[in-house]
Amino acid sequence: MPDFDELVADPQMRRELGGISDITTWRWDHDLTRAPNGWEPPIRIGSRRKYRTRGMIERVKAALFKVATQEREIGAG
Repeated sequence: MPDFDELVADPQMRRELGGISDITTWRWDHDLTRAPNGWEPPIRIGSRRKYRTRGMIERVKAALFKVATQEREIGAG
């Protein structure tokens, strides 16, 4: 049996990424150069519901954490 990735609704995904706004996700969806590494367009179910994969969320968390720790090291140096 294949290993399926969990789908997470956008409101939950935004909370997990630190409470980012709707407009931030819209910007990242429409301009991938502004998005963190690993960002993928949404999976649409129905006309309005958007979901992201658990794997994508975890990759984005890791990318954001890496940027934050690098900025912290630069500020401390």
